[in-house]
Amino acid sequence: MEALRETIRNVEERSEGPELDKALGARRLDAAGQRSGSARRTTRRCFETQSRTLGPESAHAHWIAQGAAPRMAEYLHFHKSLGESILARRGRDLPIAIVRPSIVESSERSPFTGWNEGINTSGPLSYLLGTNFRQLPSNERKCLDVIPVDMVCRGMTLIASAVVARRHARMYQLATSAINPVNMGRSIELTGLAHRKHYRTTNGIDSWLKVKFESIPVSKQRYERLSIPMQKAVISRINRVAVSLRMKKPPLARAERDLISARKS
Repeated sequence: MEALRETIRNVEERSEGPELDKALGARRLDAAGQRSGSARRTTRRCFETQSRTLGPESAHAHWIAQGAAPRMAEYLHFHKSLGESILARRGRDLPIAIVRPSIVESSERSPFTGWNEGINTSGPLSYLLGTNFRQLPSNERKCLDVIPVDMVCRGMTLIASAVVARRHARMYQLATSAINPVNMGRSIELTGLAHRKHYRTTNGIDSWLKVKFESIPVSKQRYERLSIPMQKAVISRINRVAVSLRMKKPPLARAERDLISARKS
């Protein structure tokens, strides 16, 4: 155990040292939009500054337009890969197992079906498809690799037991797409069916309408033209006109706030 602590201390010291920064900064990444370590840090600082100045929604839209948002995701995945590489190189004689779960979602059975602590990952999207917004910009054939949280816990418990018994592998993938894949089209369809089942048990014209309209995957162009961005633009215009007419309160202020929250999701 003391050897493991010493290894961790050494890794932390090296990760914060000038040698690693210099090595990463000198490494030119491929033409897929990746950048050097120095440029990645600059990108992150610029994004954080613009978030404070413009607000997170405007900053996010700006960086997506510049193609930098995907690079931020690559930045995070790069550091995970770097940590795994250091463990593999320096921890060869240590009882280490690296576990890679895919997108961790609500539970299958434990502590009860559908349990999730907070609204995260695809939770906001599932909620959104149960409101008046039934169009999700997505490639319907793309695989959505999700795994229930209780399956991940069971898997990690078994892996921990194997580590104790020194019968473990070095790497484990906890995912579903290799054996039981589900694509975005099917995911959206199942989410829509669940919402329809719920709204059939409630009364009111709003619930009746939500049962009649399907949740569907759409292209980015259709989404921009007919869904949340277009609706927000129209409602914002109405509210601005109301302010210019010196109305006490914009008539659709709440609707505009809801659209902003939905777009952030």
